Amino acid sequence: MYAEIMGKYSNLVLTENGVITGALKVSSLQENFKRVLFPGVPYSPPDPQDKANPADIAALEERLSAFGGGDLAEFLFSNLSGLALPTCRQIAEEVFGGKSEPFGENAAAAAKRIYDFIFSDQAAPAVLRAGGEAKDFFVRYPRGERCESVNEAQDRYYTERETKRDFSEKRRKLESLLTSRRKKEEKKLALLLERERDCADMEKNRIFGELITANIYQLRKGMDGCKLVNYYDESAAPVKIPLDRTLAPAQNAQKYYKKYNKQKRTLAAVAPQKEEALSDLDYTNSMLSALARAENMLDLAEIEEELRAAGILPPLKKKAKQAPAVPFRTFEKDGFHIFAGRNNVQNDRLLREAAGGDIWLHTQKYHSAHVLIRTEGKKVPDGVLLAAAEICAYFSDGQAGNKIPVDWCERRFVKKPPKSKAGFVVYTDFKTILADPNRHTELEK
Repeated sequence: MYAEIMGKYSNLVLTENGVITGALKVSSLQENFKRVLFPGVPYSPPDPQDKANPADIAALEERLSAFGGGDLAEFLFSNLSGLALPTCRQIAEEVFGGKSEPFGENAAAAAKRIYDFIFSDQAAPAVLRAGGEAKDFFVRYPRGERCESVNEAQDRYYTERETKRDFSEKRRKLESLLTSRRKKEEKKLALLLERERDCADMEKNRIFGELITANIYQLRKGMDGCKLVNYYDESAAPVKIPLDRTLAPAQNAQKYYKKYNKQKRTLAAVAPQKEEALSDLDYTNSMLSALARAENMLDLAEIEEELRAAGILPPLKKKAKQAPAVPFRTFEKDGFHIFAGRNNVQNDRLLREAAGGDIWLHTQKYHSAHVLIRTEGKKVPDGVLLAAAEICAYFSDGQAGNKIPVDWCERRFVKKPPKSKAGFVVYTDFKTILADPNRHTELEK
């Protein structure tokens, strides 16, 4: 078994008597003219690189003597075998303090220092983080997040990287699904609004029909129009009414009545469809908003579950085991507990578990998390109310803005209409506070 450790070209090749019997990655003659990796073909190792073995101090000194200055990390990476670029950067920084001048007569001493660093028995395994995100792991890195062993550092780094990749991929798929659904709903709504606009002159057609009927004795067949007093107008101003000269006056009146009745039926049919389309679009936007606020796989699992319950995603063929409820985002300030829902399902659960005197908050005209202050019968200080409003503004579509209006009221004034979608409520007796978005991580539990 040959293990070829070459970055993205790494491979495992199994041979018998020098002949390849299998490989993790195979390549045919058409793909690689220099080296074929295919069952039945004699195995040939990768072409040697023109790099010095760092275990050979003499070869190491020879290479360092040729360093003419500049980026030492890049020089070491290009000239020494078996070292990754991050390790070369670490050597350049920690062993030589970011040196960029030639070694000259000090090449032998420099070679010894590099050898001692690479082959030292001392280990301080650590994960390097930037902005809370795992960027790399090292065998020896005193300023990183310490680990008990190299294996632990490696496992922590790759587990986080794979989890982040899986999270990003799942969120991208859900976002694509919801974005596509939103486009369809917007198109449907646009068609309904267009049909509604086509009925804008409905009342005018009814009035024209009635004015023609009221003045039918003044009209005759063959007229292409008439000017009649509009007694529906407060000033009784005359109005011009187009006529079809091929029709009798009564038939012209009936033509306007028919158009009016058709538009009336259209509006009656469009109204509930429009209301449903607006509700569906608002719900889809709320799901996209919740998706944007998702922080981990558990958040996505709850969103996925809600989408299945709403019929947007197909049900699972095999019923999954009931997962434990994901906890609310929890904060504490001045002895008061503040809770924020992560998605529509959690928002409903937060409402169900609240007492009538608890304070409920939601951004005005933005999709946001439902936020609740547990009062336990006590008066809520202004500082606690403002912090809760800032948290609510942060977990909303207005996160990038400032002075976000946040409505608040007691829980008893918040109602969930029967058969309404998850996360939808109506509320009364509210007040509004302006708040700048702030996650308040110092209050988070």
